[in-house]
Amino acid sequence: MEEEEKFVPSDSNEKKSGSKVLVGIITLLVIIAVVAVGTYFALLKLEQNSAKKAVEDVFESLRTGDQTTMEKYLGEGESVAEDDQSFMLFFKPLNYNIKKVEADFKNASVEVEVSNKDSGKIFQNYFSKIFQLSFSNALSSNYSEQDLENELTAFLQEQIESEEIETVTTTITLKLHKNGPVWEPNDDDENVNQFVNAVLPNFSSAMEGIQSSMGSLEQ
Repeated sequence: MEEEEKFVPSDSNEKKSGSKVLVGIITLLVIIAVVAVGTYFALLKLEQNSAKKAVEDVFESLRTGDQTTMEKYLGEGESVAEDDQSFMLFFKPLNYNIKKVEADFKNASVEVEVSNKDSGKIFQNYFSKIFQLSFSNALSSNYSEQDLENELTAFLQEQIESEEIETVTTTITLKLHKNGPVWEPNDDDENVNQFVNAVLPNFSSAMEGIQSSMGSLEQ
């Protein structure tokens, strides 16, 4: 006796087919979500690298005296005049190490460990040297302004290379914002002051002390 063929309801096949379609749609959505998330984090990583590069460029421009880069990131008012290159010697011992970068697509914060010689102490010694040389050669007709400048530059170089001048290390967090395609440091007082105090340790306080002394002498 022949075996009777089993009857399979047609709606069972339709359910299996529908389940396959549903699984396919869910798989596709998962793939799209994974790609979207991956793309987002890849773009975010690019922004972090771009913000890091901007900070590196700022510090390298100080070390090398690259005024074009300084003006690009710090503005023209923060560049060093061409006739005042001796001031750039203060940045020769400058070192930095970027510790951490956090960024979205508009703002970034970059933690940097900054080291430089005690610029305040160097400037105090430099200022004293100006008076010493000026007074000791005031009556000499053979001593020119160029001679004074050469001696001061040599003295400044000696101070910067001196082991008696200690190195000051400071950790700062620089804030940046996106200006078109370019990351720029924020120009608020807090951001600017911590940057200046890190790259020129104690320089501001030394300047204030000298200005105060000069003011007392004038009274």
